Amino acid sequence: GFSAPGHYYLMRSVMITRQSMIQNLVTIIPSLDVVPQLAGHFEMVQNILCRGKDGKYRDPVDCHGIQQTTCELWRVCGDAKKRNFSKTCLEPDGSQDAMVDENCIGQNYNSSEHAQCHAYEK
Repeated sequence: GFSAPGHYYLMRSVMITRQSMIQNLVTIIPSLDVVPQLAGHFEMVQNILCRGKDGKYRDPVDCHGIQQTTCELWRVCGDAKKRNFSKTCLEPDGSQDAMVDENCIGQNYNSSEHAQCHAYEK
């Protein structure tokens, strides 16, 4: 799942065992997203960053959005099926800024709070 609250309390209501959760579930959790912290996670968790185009951490409320998560995954991992996420992630639609800096695709950010991707490091 994406930004899902922990499944600990859900196990009994949907009759899923801990073993089944460990073997079958993966949750993507953006940094600063508070919703996944609501209960414990037994499943595999993949943590990702939640930074803006400028490298600064986003507001925690923005970190829960699926569009931000999708663009961060695309920025870091690309897409094996070669789908183009440019329109969603690079081109602002007038109501919001671009989610990703084109120069940062495939690049890591340094670890400072106001990080830049490695493409901008000298």
